[in-house]
Amino acid sequence: QGFRVATRARQRVLELPPNVPEGTAEAVFWGETARYDVLVRHIDEHDGASELSLRVNGIEVHRFRFDQTPENHPVEDVPRERRIPNVDIQCRSRITLHGRADAGEYCRVTGLVFRPVGTFQGDLLPADALRLPDSFRVAQTPAERQQIRRNHLPTLDKIQAEAAARRAARLDALATPEDWRAYQQETRARLDTILGSYGPKRPLNTRTVGRIVRDGYTIEKLIFESHPNYFVTANLYLPANLQGKAPGVVFTCGHAATGKAAVLYHECCLGMVLKGCVVLAFDVRRCCPQHHYAGRPSWLVGRSLAGYRTWDGIRAVDALLERPEVDPDRLAVVGNSGGGQMAFLIAAADERIHVCVAAHPGGPMENTYLNGQSLVDRDLLALIAPRPCIIIVGDQSGETYHYAKYQDMLRFYRGLGNFEDRLKHQLVDGIHDMKQPKREPAYAWLHRWFGVGDPEGKEPSLAPETVEALHCTEKGSVRLSLGGETIASLNAAEAARLRPPRP
Repeated sequence: QGFRVATRARQRVLELPPNVPEGTAEAVFWGETARYDVLVRHIDEHDGASELSLRVNGIEVHRFRFDQTPENHPVEDVPRERRIPNVDIQCRSRITLHGRADAGEYCRVTGLVFRPVGTFQGDLLPADALRLPDSFRVAQTPAERQQIRRNHLPTLDKIQAEAAARRAARLDALATPEDWRAYQQETRARLDTILGSYGPKRPLNTRTVGRIVRDGYTIEKLIFESHPNYFVTANLYLPANLQGKAPGVVFTCGHAATGKAAVLYHECCLGMVLKGCVVLAFDVRRCCPQHHYAGRPSWLVGRSLAGYRTWDGIRAVDALLERPEVDPDRLAVVGNSGGGQMAFLIAAADERIHVCVAAHPGGPMENTYLNGQSLVDRDLLALIAPRPCIIIVGDQSGETYHYAKYQDMLRFYRGLGNFEDRLKHQLVDGIHDMKQPKREPAYAWLHRWFGVGDPEGKEPSLAPETVEALHCTEKGSVRLSLGGETIASLNAAEAARLRPPRP
């Protein structure tokens, strides 16, 4: 209460925000019952002196003020450590920090460390006093959860191995292009089971809320609704002086806090529009932990974050095709990291996509469908064949596992009629990112199949915009600026639909 998690001095901190004078943070202690030295690590600042109290089961064991750092100290944020010796702590005790801030220092704590120094010498509390608060957890303690994993995972591994063997035998038996197409059709019929059902399509209600005019292209700021009152922001890149219709590209983002405005994604879109493509980059905000928060509850109503994002991508294709400048027979999807996996999924689910470019494809919740998801992932990727697809990987990323995906996909490209020249796995210089060495193979792939740009894919000179310039809303957030539905509210509505009526 009051505290928040933030980043300060390049590390994660627990802090009291401005104008929040005090707060508490509590956790259950799962270590052995023993005597400990407790190390409180915190950040000291130039001005002000905040206060922190450490309590065990409501009893204060230490209180101290953060020593004020001199104003002439060369570093503004100074990491410090306070040792609290000989604290008796019983397993399941509540460890509480109570902080007070002042106008100049926000009471920033970077961690607690418990070092055992002897046997417990205090008064043991009865079990009732250490009872955990009510929750929906079946296994209440970390030890119980570990035991369930030890008991459960071998069973899941056995089921997965049997399923993998059945799939391998099934593929070995496919003899003709008709057999391979029939296998794809079976997978396509299961898409609603794998990803969830999100239709029928409703009006997009696309509106243009801004425009940036530059030499050689224009960037329009769009908002559309992939579900009624569920807003998706997008930047549409239009080449200047178009002669006829141009190829259309949907660009899907990975895990970047600034979404479609992340500089490497934005630069890729600039490169493609300067090559002559109409590019629609639709937004996704936040990173891996937030995706888990949205994704895990979705399973309870037969949906998934991968499904929600795929549906956004399908509706982005619809929004792109609303534009008269776009050639519907030349559509591509391009993405990196989590966005690379989304490029796979959108191409798999939407047969209007003709070309797929996936750099470093994979991400939490985008391709995590539950244990055993790798088999599901392989079947989904098989839906892309025989359409052209390139997988781009940095040779210093250590991501050798993408080659196994490529090899599995290659079986379908061959089985459907010797289309292996349409699938490519390309190693380039670099780590896991979307820098120029990853972007140029993407441009070259679009040239090969759409005839735009040059065969080598050389990147032109780019002039990126600021993050704020690319915002489609006043605050850069549809939730803060427009309200509307969220994944949580859509899941709640689906739960209400599924739930049987009660008296």
